[in-house]
Amino acid sequence: MATDSRSEKHDGAMSTTVGLIGLGFIGASIGERLVTTGEPPLVHDLDAGRVDALVAAGAVGATSTADLAARCDVVLVCVQTDQQCLDVLTGADGVLAHARPGTVVAVLSTISPTTVTAMAEAATAAGTGVDLLEVPMAGQGARSVADGSMFVLAGGDTDVVERARPVLERFARVIETGPLGSGAALKLAHNVMVYVSRIGTLEAVELARAAGVRDGLVAELTAQTGTLSEQSRVWLDIYEARLRGETDPVLDANMAVAADLFAKDLGHAVDLGRELGVDMAASAAAIPYADQVYLVRDHEARPS
Repeated sequence: MATDSRSEKHDGAMSTTVGLIGLGFIGASIGERLVTTGEPPLVHDLDAGRVDALVAAGAVGATSTADLAARCDVVLVCVQTDQQCLDVLTGADGVLAHARPGTVVAVLSTISPTTVTAMAEAATAAGTGVDLLEVPMAGQGARSVADGSMFVLAGGDTDVVERARPVLERFARVIETGPLGSGAALKLAHNVMVYVSRIGTLEAVELARAAGVRDGLVAELTAQTGTLSEQSRVWLDIYEARLRGETDPVLDANMAVAADLFAKDLGHAVDLGRELGVDMAASAAAIPYADQVYLVRDHEARPS
């Protein structure tokens, strides 16, 4: 049985021990932010090098998912896919099997409402008294985490949201969305706007370039008219730099991940639309262009 390893403040109050599972591009940024905004988090990732890097920055390394879950009051899960979320939560070494009663598990990943339901059912079936939240993120990636402008879209019981809020507000602004599943739906709707607009931006820029319009003039005009969003402007800067050959292995790897997320999230949106009777023709048409949007070359083929 797990023991209570929470630290006690000098005034006798119990502090909240925070754990973070998944230290990729965004996860590592969240870990760094947590180090600078309160008690250092426990961290775990299958890549030991990522754990070592955050430990060097001031975090505390956990030996496994089970070890982390047993020691924390709030567990943040920041992995890439739906299946990875399910794997982290379930199984003999998963969070649900080792967390103490009353632990809040907050899943930051962008996943489908169906997966949220599956996680909630698994938490109930485990019978360990763990409370689940979905808190997908919306913002401009690591830069939004670093400056505290990231949003998390919190779906779940209001009392559970309030228990997790002090932790979440260490790196993001909290928007309550309603019951479990509503956060995932809102995040998919958000990403449809982001990703489909990138296709339109790419086509506009390439059309103007082919017609002999001076490079940069499309962005200059659309920024002045309010057509170009800040998200699209940041992406367009990266796209243009990559066209000029300004890249490196780290950026290449990050863009490959971004292309995978583009395809995954739009796929989830199309599936949800089909379930709800909403035509998602533009989203479906955009999916095959993920690699082109991020100028990813020699990418492994994705399952159809």
